Amino acid sequence: PSTVEPREALARIRAAVARSGVVPTSLAEVAAASSEAADELRAYLRLRGSVLYAGYDLDSPTLGEAPDVILASILNASTTGPDPGVADRAATALRGQVPDIDRTRFDGLLADAREAMDLRDDNGPITAEWPCGLLRLAMLEAGRRLAASGRLQDPSHVFELDRHELPAVIAGSSEPAASDLSTRAADRAHQKTLAPPATLGEPEAQPPLDALPAPLATTVSLVLTVIAELGMGDQEAPMVDGPSLAGTGIGSAPITGVARVAENAEEAFDRLEPGEILVTRTTSPAYNMVLTLVGGLVTAEGGPMSHAAVLSRELGIPAVVGAPDAMRLIADGDLVEVDPVAGRVQVVGGG
Repeated sequence: PSTVEPREALARIRAAVARSGVVPTSLAEVAAASSEAADELRAYLRLRGSVLYAGYDLDSPTLGEAPDVILASILNASTTGPDPGVADRAATALRGQVPDIDRTRFDGLLADAREAMDLRDDNGPITAEWPCGLLRLAMLEAGRRLAASGRLQDPSHVFELDRHELPAVIAGSSEPAASDLSTRAADRAHQKTLAPPATLGEPEAQPPLDALPAPLATTVSLVLTVIAELGMGDQEAPMVDGPSLAGTGIGSAPITGVARVAENAEEAFDRLEPGEILVTRTTSPAYNMVLTLVGGLVTAEGGPMSHAAVLSRELGIPAVVGAPDAMRLIADGDLVEVDPVAGRVQVVGGG
């Protein structure tokens, strides 16, 4: 799948550096290790350097702006991953339960599902993270020039301009004033500290499937199933009896490590050390890079088909997803055991 490609690219850089015998402390030293390492690094940056790596807004950094993140990813890149035969064996076992008359249809549906999943993985980078990253870099350059001329108090205030104001200010407009943009930046920084509700408005009733034509009813039923498997169902549903740190387990062996609690991908990058267990509310493609560094993953939200679950399978990360009280019961720095077989997380020591 496409989500594994970045890890494979990092592994090629790491292997090239290892063959040179160099232990680099910077990307410059990676490039200087050998011509092979330089070529692999150049290809990686050309494809991914302009991609937002920790969010979807224009104030999220691009990967090329974070050389320390790239270096850590190279040094900790795994040269092994999950056994690719596991999925094929599971598909073969499932196919064996399908009546002979339906197996051709099963094969077609499986092929479609695999292609659709890869399209899902590609969608974020191609439609948002890459074009927004390129726009960010252009706006940053404009911000630096405007700040140097005294038009802005800080280069980053360029992100407070809307699509009409930006070209006007670049062309010489004096409105909005630099002080107004500074106020906007402060207001937006404050808004980021607020905790919005999970949903807005009253819960909607599910559509009555029996009132729909059969083909449409099948489609709607599939959509509802996917929503449930993503862990995006009724947020107010009562919790079942059992451990508060129980969820969907991904993996075949427990792992014990230091928990690093983070609300977003950028915070995780800033504080997580390679091999630690990331505890977060949920994940999205913005987390793809940081997930190459973690030793384990725990999320408070999500189901078997959520981004966290899919990436954990593809990257071979032991995980428990959809453990509702994870953010409340696990403190930053706690020693935790993630048991994907039991689908349970246990705090075994304080930070």
